Amino acid sequence: MESNCRSTSTARRLNWRWLLVFAFLLARPVWAQQDTYSTQGTVYTGSGIQIAATNFLNDSGNTFSVNFTNYVGLNGWQSSLYHGWYYTKNFTNNGEMDCNSGFYFNLQYPPSLPKEYMASTFYNSANINCAANFTNFFYYGGIEVWASNIINSGTITIGQDGLGRFLGKNVDFSDGHITIDSPFLASASSAGIFGTLAGFGLNTNAWSPGFSLATNYAYSSLPNPYILNLNNSTAYLYFVTNNAASNIIVRAVFLNNLSSNSVAANVYYGNNFGNGAAYVEWAASYLNPTDGSMVTNYLYLNNDYSLGASTNIFFFNGIPDNFTFLRSSTPLTNGLTQVTTTGFPAGFTYPFNSISNRYSYVNANLTSSTVDTNTTYPYDFRQLTNLLGRIEITATNSLTLSGSTIQGMNYTRLNSTNQYNNDGSSTIATTYADAYLGSTNNNLSISNLFANLIPGWNGSVQAWSTDWTNDTPDANGYTYEYKVMLVQSSLIPFNESQQQDFVLYSSNNVIVSDKLNIMRKLSINCTNLLLTINPPGNGAASFQGELNLNNSSLYWASCLPRLRVLTNNGAIRCLNLSQFGVTALPYLEFINSGIVSSSSGINIVANDVASGGKINAGTQNFLVQAQTAALTNGSIMANGTFSSTSSSLIIGGNYISNGLSLTLTATNLLTDTGVTNGNIWVVGAGNSGISTPNGIVLPLLPAAGDLLGTTVTNIAVVGTKVVDTWSGHDYGAVPAGFINNAALGQLILDAKGSNPKTCCFQFNRTATGNVTNALYVDCLQLADYSTNQDTSYNVTNLYFNTNMVIYYAQALRNGVSIAEKLDHKNGDHLRWVPSYAGYFSSTNIVYPAGVTNAVNAALALATDIDSDGDGIYNYYDSSPVFLAAQVNFTITLTNLPPKSVRVQWVTVPNGTNYIYYRTNLLAGTWLPLTNFNNFYYGANVAVPNSTHVNWFASPQPTPGSATNVWIFDVITNTPHFYQVMVQTWLTYPNP
Repeated sequence: MESNCRSTSTARRLNWRWLLVFAFLLARPVWAQQDTYSTQGTVYTGSGIQIAATNFLNDSGNTFSVNFTNYVGLNGWQSSLYHGWYYTKNFTNNGEMDCNSGFYFNLQYPPSLPKEYMASTFYNSANINCAANFTNFFYYGGIEVWASNIINSGTITIGQDGLGRFLGKNVDFSDGHITIDSPFLASASSAGIFGTLAGFGLNTNAWSPGFSLATNYAYSSLPNPYILNLNNSTAYLYFVTNNAASNIIVRAVFLNNLSSNSVAANVYYGNNFGNGAAYVEWAASYLNPTDGSMVTNYLYLNNDYSLGASTNIFFFNGIPDNFTFLRSSTPLTNGLTQVTTTGFPAGFTYPFNSISNRYSYVNANLTSSTVDTNTTYPYDFRQLTNLLGRIEITATNSLTLSGSTIQGMNYTRLNSTNQYNNDGSSTIATTYADAYLGSTNNNLSISNLFANLIPGWNGSVQAWSTDWTNDTPDANGYTYEYKVMLVQSSLIPFNESQQQDFVLYSSNNVIVSDKLNIMRKLSINCTNLLLTINPPGNGAASFQGELNLNNSSLYWASCLPRLRVLTNNGAIRCLNLSQFGVTALPYLEFINSGIVSSSSGINIVANDVASGGKINAGTQNFLVQAQTAALTNGSIMANGTFSSTSSSLIIGGNYISNGLSLTLTATNLLTDTGVTNGNIWVVGAGNSGISTPNGIVLPLLPAAGDLLGTTVTNIAVVGTKVVDTWSGHDYGAVPAGFINNAALGQLILDAKGSNPKTCCFQFNRTATGNVTNALYVDCLQLADYSTNQDTSYNVTNLYFNTNMVIYYAQALRNGVSIAEKLDHKNGDHLRWVPSYAGYFSSTNIVYPAGVTNAVNAALALATDIDSDGDGIYNYYDSSPVFLAAQVNFTITLTNLPPKSVRVQWVTVPNGTNYIYYRTNLLAGTWLPLTNFNNFYYGANVAVPNSTHVNWFASPQPTPGSATNVWIFDVITNTPHFYQVMVQTWLTYPNP
């Protein structure tokens, strides 16, 4: 049913409005409530129409337009909005609605019954335009909707400084749009500024421009720290000659553009922004986050020279009024003159006499907001909620944003703590935001909620300006007026969105794929948190989910008190100690493939830890405590200590740098998974000022595992005696010491000072009594002052605790092997294992048979050792080392009484031959075989084993060739498995 208030012609509309206004002035109107007010055709209601109907309908093809004349008054901002309907419960717009100041949709009663209630339904499928269409300080262009059900699949446009407020039970913005008028700088506007340092002075402090201004540098007159030193500036000069006045005006801009490569800078002169003005233009392209289009963004700094040198300068938005910042998406250079020739003209110089005149300066930090925030961020967070150009959405039951866009706002507030729904297809482009969101279905996803990069200028601009006149005419009778501005810029054409408060609730899972920069409060009430990665090209608001806690009062543990499972594929950055679980209540899982950073240290306490990402504990400590920990293919930075305690620790492919000590505690397994995925660790660079800090520490030996792919650089700085502690077993100078004994791949000892008492390394054991501990190292390297040796070749910066030994397969000093010379030095605490050929200690040699063999490099290159006893020193021998493959070990059955096994192998001169057995090939230890009476060689020559030991010396003379040797072992009912070892005898003189 249509209301009889419907208008069908211009004349009737004018008469209707006149009669309505006349009636309103002469007598109280009669509020006759209708069922439905429906528009037809274009309806221009002027400024005074009142609609009394239960239902309001603006149908497709119709336009409802209002020019409202009220302004912001004592009744609040709503009094500037059109609210001329009464008794209306349901609002429907399928056409177009326009109001120069905006609309207020709610259930209202006439002034005689001053009551306001929540309407039933607000539905918009088309266009509602609330942008102000004329310049008036009081008209912002806004909208307020107060209804149980708010549904917007259309477009709502508000003014650049307008307010949009939506309060309902169920709010559904699916596929709807809210946009600021001329979003993202479509027209000129002031630039948002915060943290401004500015001022002006009475004179330039005897400043001499001839000394301070040149083609490639410029210096202002201000004392430190405000002086501008433009060491790489470009001079832009523009001369204006007034022959009638015998006057020459010299306008100059000295510009140092330190902005990102995408930002171009130009200089113009003209009168558009003030008499005798100059301004700098910065231009860059950006990606519109809401539609993906490329748009050029412009920023202008105008300087009115005459104002800067005047005596009545004042401040506007915290800066002297001779400086003006403007931003635009279209050039503002019409009618101006661009200066393309840089430098000084031939013969031109500035006067070298001291100049005393007024000046002004500014150091401004810009934000992408359209309003000044000097009194807001970061000084008073509460004022963000009062910024102009803001959107507030509150849903007491459910909020749905799928497919929606909200763009161009300075501030956006979302409040839906009961049920928030978003399939990740929305985009909210806002400079600042608050979000209070929850879900009662166990799952809450934050995806494409807030766009990360907001178009708008971000960075700093510093400027200094002065103006003076030289009244002494030159040879041609001309006087000179000089107008000078110095500018230094460091700008990027976008800013990151900031979240003041971010509060989430889910009884179970929360997924975050947006980059969130938290300013004041973070609260995530869930048990499982996942920060995800967004692949490029999928239109995501950011490439990865990030939680950046940018406030020193925020602590991770208190922000996420119920968290038990953390999976980070994005980034977590904190200013305070990041505590992920505690001993009394550890996380069930800590999984990291992204970035975890805290300038105050990181503690991880969890049942299972898996990290392949980057961990940065800043200047403090890193601790991981777990049942099983896998730290693979990542990096860990901690200028304090590194401490790991676990039952099983897999740590491979990691770069670790820590300033104090590195402690590894693993009871069952410690491994780097092999040389193909080794580690690089640097320990001790932060030990300065600590007299006896720890270095590398292995408090107990795990049951299995080695670190043969790991390179540890241990640093002793001046004034420190670094104590390294290791718990490896001492097996002697044999390859067995490198198996399941926490052996290291490389150990680099780097002493930064020459004093062996105050810059050195000491190695301690963990055992007590007469038990010896050992550290087996594939390659030991000495660097800087650790290369110093006394006349007996002892390393002067290296000390050992009693019963502590370092075994090495290779030793290098400045890249040259000293393995042989270092053997048994430092009181026999350094011992060479030439029979071991590891990844860092071996070299490949092709033997005469064409087989490539890896042998100990130091042994193979020795010029005074004949390892195989053939009379040729190793360096000159094509097959220098007797190898396991050459042993040719065999066993055969014999019928000699008693029935026996013939155990035979090949040995070399001056070798020692060991025989072992065990009764179970898969279990047990190898036992010495001693019950043979003779060993044999040659033509069955028998050599007695009268003492029944499990070894004998090779029988052939030296030098000589290899020969077969054998023994007989009587067969019993117990099976025997055999092992032989040939230890070659080394001959080398003392160094």
